[in-house]
Amino acid sequence: MDHLPFDLVDHLLHFLPLADLETIEEEVADRPELQNWKAAAEVHLEERFFLRIRIGVLAKKDDDEKVQDAQLYAMYEFHRGKVEGIWDLKKWRYAWISNIHLGCSFSHSVPEDCTAIDLQQALQIASLPVCSLEKKFCSLEIGGIPSSVAHVVQKILNVTQKTFTEVENYASDEIIENFLVDYVFQEKFLKYVTTDLVCADTTIALIEKWMNSDMSLHAHFNIPEDITEELMDAFGIKDGVLAHPSRPCSLRIDEMVIEEHHHRDAAGVESLIAYWKKGVGDLFMDSDSNIAVLESEDDWEKLVEKYGLSKTDDGSSVITTTHPSCTGTLSLRKEGRCLFCSVSYETEGIHITDFLSLIIVQWTAGDGKYLENGKKQMEFFLHTGVLDVELPDCFLWVKFREIEYTFLAHSNDRIESRSSKGIRMDSDQNCKIVFESLVEWFPRNTSDFSAKTLDMDQLPVDLVDHLLHFLPLTDLKTIKEEAADRPELQNWKAAAEVHLEERFFLRIDIDVLAKKDEQEAQDGSTQFYIKCKFHRGKVKGIWDRKKWRYSWISSIRLSSSFSRPKREQNTATGLEEVLRIVSLPVAALEEITGSLDVGWIPPSVADSALRILGAMQKTFGEIMNSAEYVQDFFRSYMAQETFLKSFYSEVDSSIEAAITFVDKWLHSNMSLRMALNSFEDISYELMAEFETEDEILAHPSRSCSLRIGERHVEEYAHEDAAGVESVITDWKAGDGNLLLISESNIVVLESEDEWKKVVEKYGQSKTADEVDTISTKHPSCTGVLTLNKDGRCLYFYVSYEVTVNMDDFESVIDRWKAGNGTYLANGRKKMEVLIDLEHEWFPDFAPDWLLWLDKDEIAYSFIAHPNRNVDRLSGSSGC
Repeated sequence: MDHLPFDLVDHLLHFLPLADLETIEEEVADRPELQNWKAAAEVHLEERFFLRIRIGVLAKKDDDEKVQDAQLYAMYEFHRGKVEGIWDLKKWRYAWISNIHLGCSFSHSVPEDCTAIDLQQALQIASLPVCSLEKKFCSLEIGGIPSSVAHVVQKILNVTQKTFTEVENYASDEIIENFLVDYVFQEKFLKYVTTDLVCADTTIALIEKWMNSDMSLHAHFNIPEDITEELMDAFGIKDGVLAHPSRPCSLRIDEMVIEEHHHRDAAGVESLIAYWKKGVGDLFMDSDSNIAVLESEDDWEKLVEKYGLSKTDDGSSVITTTHPSCTGTLSLRKEGRCLFCSVSYETEGIHITDFLSLIIVQWTAGDGKYLENGKKQMEFFLHTGVLDVELPDCFLWVKFREIEYTFLAHSNDRIESRSSKGIRMDSDQNCKIVFESLVEWFPRNTSDFSAKTLDMDQLPVDLVDHLLHFLPLTDLKTIKEEAADRPELQNWKAAAEVHLEERFFLRIDIDVLAKKDEQEAQDGSTQFYIKCKFHRGKVKGIWDRKKWRYSWISSIRLSSSFSRPKREQNTATGLEEVLRIVSLPVAALEEITGSLDVGWIPPSVADSALRILGAMQKTFGEIMNSAEYVQDFFRSYMAQETFLKSFYSEVDSSIEAAITFVDKWLHSNMSLRMALNSFEDISYELMAEFETEDEILAHPSRSCSLRIGERHVEEYAHEDAAGVESVITDWKAGDGNLLLISESNIVVLESEDEWKKVVEKYGQSKTADEVDTISTKHPSCTGVLTLNKDGRCLYFYVSYEVTVNMDDFESVIDRWKAGNGTYLANGRKKMEVLIDLEHEWFPDFAPDWLLWLDKDEIAYSFIAHPNRNVDRLSGSSGC
């Protein structure tokens, strides 16, 4: 690992927490062979920042119907040390998540403090690494989610990293609940869970997880039925308390709630009472609900012996003690093994105002991180009438989730941070006021703040160099031009010049050695052979696996064979090396369109092939697939691909696959050819699915259509009468071959009227099988161009009425050799003739350059261009 290139080290460190980065920086400080690690660690330590993310979905109240195209909105806040602000969606490599809040809004428009996003952007952001091993806790909060948009939230949840330490769920939808249970059982870092539950089975599963982990659990039953008896029976509980087998805490199982509480003995309760009396009269305990579980009955007896018992209005026995400096009274009430603690006051409201003001003054005098005596939360239970008191003018009231919140900014904190510390006081139905020093994020209106922007001008050259690694050549040229006269962008100009000079493209050929039988497949590991040829302008050669940072992929061919490839350039390698190479960027936006060709893949190596395909970038422009056992991969690939222009498949055998690809074709600019490897005619099912009756499915926005045949689906261009006439004119102007419109010489007429116009000019006849046809002769040879009409499809054929003179072929080849090898005659890449042979054509009649392959089906011939290197696999010119 010592001499790994900087770009690979930089990629590895992206997934390491800060503690590991600090260790790496210290350990490699005096080791020259690890300078790449030191430099990368320093960059990440300096640039790493954390995000507080809020993602919401617009929904309608009282609407249970599933929303198909939900509108999403989001807000992203970043923090790095004391620097905070709104994230501008840059520096993705250094972004980690500290917390996510998923919720919904019943408004008709996106909230003012958020921006509208699409689902793909939400998925991209939610999948960032989570700082579970950092110093701060990271949380996932799921707000109230109606069933109409639960499926959208589920998609976002599915892509999140399963490494949050705190999970809070307030959604009572069954989809979200099932996700939560699966999440809890996968989560390794989880410390705290609070959730609304709707199912007894879910509750039992969560309790079992709590019993076997360090996770804290707080759950509320969002159902009318009492399921406590079922839980009691499942865990053998008699007194409503389930003790943890290894930690000093228990679950209290009530009719509508499950909560974890710490164990306390008599000495522990006494220390809490003493702590309360030293303070200003509030109650602060480890549990937010001010409930503890007594370790034994003897502990209660010891407390009664010291403090005595008194009776309440409802006749229950409690322990009470008064505060020495105010009128507050602390009450301890026992139910079973649970001890409930509460604070009450006998004063009038005006005194409470003074009391609350005292807490605020003490908090303001400090640094804003804590309230009085190092506490982060102070809680009071007050009489209803006390809520009518007049609060200080410094409070700002806002409404959120039907609860009123009050915020006060600290004098030493800048309000622009949008996560300012403040005191929150909320009043709910229990007449409870909570003081809390806010260090977590709470949404505010963006108009209240001046958002900071990240300075991209002065980025260090190594970071700029890394960013430019992922940009196509066109963007690099633009950066170079724009930065030419701007001194502050010299790092960008210098890096762009280097990438423009050094960028090269790879043609990759991968052979997976297949096993001939099951026994052989079990005897050893799969072998891989790879050949990588690079090209940069006119420079070509075999790649020496250097300069990874400047390498992009132009084409990949992946196939399998039963024997080692005979080509000298193919070298044996391991799967990890193959995965690393194929994960390089693909030339999707370059002058070169990235292409992927998947050949024959047997089932014995299908898993390896799928791993290789999964490691590739989803940005190929052209795809050809002939492998049956990887077709499921391409179905999912199509849903993500945005650069695909041409897709050809020979193996899909199901109507579901055909529907998937045709639907993608309808909603994109992708060309589609697909051979249906099915023994049944599924064309009728396809036509019924897309509601077409004549086997022609028109594209909604492009001038082309799909022709749905019994065994294939293929795209053809539209032509009107003028277009057909231009094809005929071009053919007559040439030497008698056909200038192809598509590889199969087929077009789709825009309407029946177009055919009538062509017939009016050239005439019409019928073939022996009653097909409408037009024929026209070439002016300088015996070639005949035939146009056959079948429905809206027009088929072009060239035939000759006399025996072909091989000199005609020689003349075409001579002209091709005289050129640069890119085109045949008249700028054409393909010339096609149909020859009707009256006798078998033996090789003896062929010229010397014709290479005959001993095949029963089709004979191929190849000839090298005198000025170009021949490489059939990589697509270099040959006749």
